[in-house]
Amino acid sequence: MYIFGFIIPVMIIMYCYYQIVKTVRNNEKELKKMAQKLNSENPTSMKSGDKKADIEAAKTSVILICFFLMSWTPYATVCFMALIGQLPAMTPFMSELPVFFAKSATVYNPFVYALRHPKFRAELERRIPFLLCCCPPKKKVN
Repeated sequence: MYIFGFIIPVMIIMYCYYQIVKTVRNNEKELKKMAQKLNSENPTSMKSGDKKADIEAAKTSVILICFFLMSWTPYATVCFMALIGQLPAMTPFMSELPVFFAKSATVYNPFVYALRHPKFRAELERRIPFLLCCCPPKKKVN
């Protein structure tokens, strides 16, 4: 159960996010080729945009994977300890806290996506400035 309930889902999630980053990269290459054919964009100016989008997609993927692991690893560890007969060594609090983290896992993704989107962040900062006190705004390079 540990393998099918935790290890395989983690591997699937990592593979899916890898495919997302790869697809973003391929779509940007296709867009660059189309722009070159139409002479509508300077190819050198698109290169930095391509790289930035790739980096942002990769960062978002890493953040989401980390949140998933932080949510489910404690619970999977408690389940594994129960499998090998080590659960009596744990206090009730130690065995219940991971359940809370696992159940809160669905909450993180919308926040990560929303806070990583520049327009959403700007509006949130405008309306509720104290909410983003721990997340400094990204500096714009013109």
